[in-house]
Amino acid sequence: MKIKRFHAKDMRDAIRRVREEQGPDAVVLSTERTADGVVLIAAVDYDEALMQQALGVMRQETPKPQAKRTAPAPAKKPVAARPAPSQKPAVPKRSVPPAANADVAALDREIRSIKRMLEDQVARLSWTQFDREHPLRANLLRDLTALGISSSLASRILQQVPPQLDAQRAARLPLGLLAKQLAAGERDLAEEGGMIAVVGPTGVGKTTTIAKIAARHVMRFGREGVALVTTDMFRIGGQEQLYHFGRLLGVPVYSANDANELQETLNLVRDRRLVLIDTAGMSHRDMRLNAQLAMLRAGNPALRIQLALSVNQQAAVLDDVASKFIGCHPDGLILTKLDEAAELGGAISVAIRHRLPVSYVTDGQRVPEDLKLMRAHQLVARAVDLVRHRERPDDIQLAASFGGIAHALA
Repeated sequence: MKIKRFHAKDMRDAIRRVREEQGPDAVVLSTERTADGVVLIAAVDYDEALMQQALGVMRQETPKPQAKRTAPAPAKKPVAARPAPSQKPAVPKRSVPPAANADVAALDREIRSIKRMLEDQVARLSWTQFDREHPLRANLLRDLTALGISSSLASRILQQVPPQLDAQRAARLPLGLLAKQLAAGERDLAEEGGMIAVVGPTGVGKTTTIAKIAARHVMRFGREGVALVTTDMFRIGGQEQLYHFGRLLGVPVYSANDANELQETLNLVRDRRLVLIDTAGMSHRDMRLNAQLAMLRAGNPALRIQLALSVNQQAAVLDDVASKFIGCHPDGLILTKLDEAAELGGAISVAIRHRLPVSYVTDGQRVPEDLKLMRAHQLVARAVDLVRHRERPDDIQLAASFGGIAHALA
């Protein structure tokens, strides 16, 4: 272990010098403020056991402070009469100088920075040890992370993998376990029929997807049993697009402005074999979203809801969107824009986390050709193909995701 003392004007400058001279693997052992700045002691090749032993010796050698003798209390002096309340002098309130507040804020930031650096160091040490002692299991986490699978789902899958497993089987088993937890391609909504509403944020392709489902039904059963309904009163041209698809397919299109009109419209078309409802596209943070979802829930108890998600978005965004729309109790997912996706792991993680079966996937604008049923193992295989030639995640990313729980994954 190589230890070095750094003198600097402030903590930020000290940490910068540590990183420059000792690298990102340095560990801060202690910090101390002085009259002209700070003193920081850092080490590389950190041996935790050796450091704990050294600290124990230092505690034993440090003499215990002697108890302070209590001085006798001074004799009480006569207390002068207190002035009347009206004569009590006002005591000015002390205010903290702005400079002191700035110093406290800077110190707080420096402490937080040191805390983050120490947490990163501990996570890297934990991951490095896990990778060294369990290389096969560490590689499985690399493969799952490369797919875009969330760290919580990857950890859960790894815990289902037997400890003793050959490399060939270990490469296939996690993918099989992933597909086993995913429900996909088991129901064709166009064939089943019923009243189905498609919800989701702006730009995910809800209207085009509805046209694809309607066209799929028309090709199999004819146009007489299909009706389209739009509740999109917010987006300019939203209704016109659905009316255009209705004219091309030869099916009627209705509009509903509120819950009462939606109820009346659904009663009007209740004899149709398939009724598809196009909803307004809005951000999952839009305050009007709750009103939109409440209207759907009040429309008809037989109404089924499908959540459309665009898989060309980041995994965190997909999960955030799903969490907001889960309040309308969707029956399944429609994953759109597979042709624009860089990975599918985020969408798969969302489907498994929220227990939503994947009803359809779409991978283009053609109606109805680019609407497909895809089984779970096919969706996982597609996810693998997308990242086949991509670089695997580095140890820094893996340490951040799994360093804190590496002991539980061993």
